[in-house]
Amino acid sequence: MGLADSTSPQTRDAKQVDVTLSNGFWIGKYELTNAAYFKMRKRTPNPKSLVLHGNVPLTFLKGPSAKGFNKNIATVEGKAGRIPAGWEYRLPTEAEWEYACRAGTQTRWSHGDRETTLGDYAWFEINAWDQNERYAHPVGRLLPNPWGLYDMHG
Repeated sequence: MGLADSTSPQTRDAKQVDVTLSNGFWIGKYELTNAAYFKMRKRTPNPKSLVLHGNVPLTFLKGPSAKGFNKNIATVEGKAGRIPAGWEYRLPTEAEWEYACRAGTQTRWSHGDRETTLGDYAWFEINAWDQNERYAHPVGRLLPNPWGLYDMHG
């Protein structure tokens, strides 16, 4: 995990280290959206965001609310028989997230090392901020990584 070349100011704290994941995990194809959160919890941290942009990633969720959501959805999914007894929903660890993000690649980004193609996979300064699009964009609008996971970069 990390970067082999971590010499720039933005990546100084991303030195490459060996990591072993000892347990398997599942991760969603998309981020949790405002609409999905509202459907389960009947509330959202930003009601305007839900009305206007239900398909955008949920932002500004604090730890206790995230834990409450995860417990709630695990109970509902368990009762419906969609997850085995004893399984839980939780946020991925940093190592799990990076593993899923890289999708088995050894390059800087899951799509390769070329920054010129980053805008096809991620919202970032050039294709969002510099375009006055300084907000969360709807999930799944850009290309997925090799494992079919969306919005992992940016």
